[in-house]
Amino acid sequence: MKFNLKAYAAAIMMAAALVPQYAGALTAADYFVSAPPEVLLILDENTRLDMIDYFSHGLPNTSANSLKGRSRVILNEPQKIEVELSRDATMQIALVPYKSDTLVAVIETVLTPVADSSVRIYDTDWNAVRNQPTLPGVSDFVSPERQKEAKNAEMPDMAFMRISFNPATNTFNVQNTTAGYYDESDRPDGLAMMRTSLDLRYNGTNFEEVKSNTK
Repeated sequence: MKFNLKAYAAAIMMAAALVPQYAGALTAADYFVSAPPEVLLILDENTRLDMIDYFSHGLPNTSANSLKGRSRVILNEPQKIEVELSRDATMQIALVPYKSDTLVAVIETVLTPVADSSVRIYDTDWNAVRNQPTLPGVSDFVSPERQKEAKNAEMPDMAFMRISFNPATNTFNVQNTTAGYYDESDRPDGLAMMRTSLDLRYNGTNFEEVKSNTK
């Protein structure tokens, strides 16, 4: 039987087309392992690998960190990993598509005692990008149609929020946790004007709100 070079080449091309687009690409867990000390100081690389292994095998094990606490992985998806650093702190590392590139978002949430998050954006070599996003303030949680009303109301001094990256939409969901900072007796009137959540997208310069189709 003769060897058909054209048919062989076509078969190779077809097989390559069937390989998933992201096959071999680094996952959020890979970046969790490679994160430098300035990003994740309290866990060494071997401990991080153990944590991923425990989660992958469904084991309840926690791992000691350098602050004499216990840490564990609580979510591991290709585009996002979430780690319970301690009883009062969590970290998400998420891969954020941006144009033809990928950025790495590090979201840290601390109970103060109300949940409050910070976000830092890096390139895939762990260099902090020049334009770091500004987190929403009190007025950003007020819908446009109530902005005028809010100017004459007693508003909270600052906003607290819990932030999580949503790989399905490539957006940052921001849950407003400000109400938890106040007792019922001392809540400012304007607190009721603040929306419960926002969906934001990083545009390379800052966060921009993603408008919902529903009210």
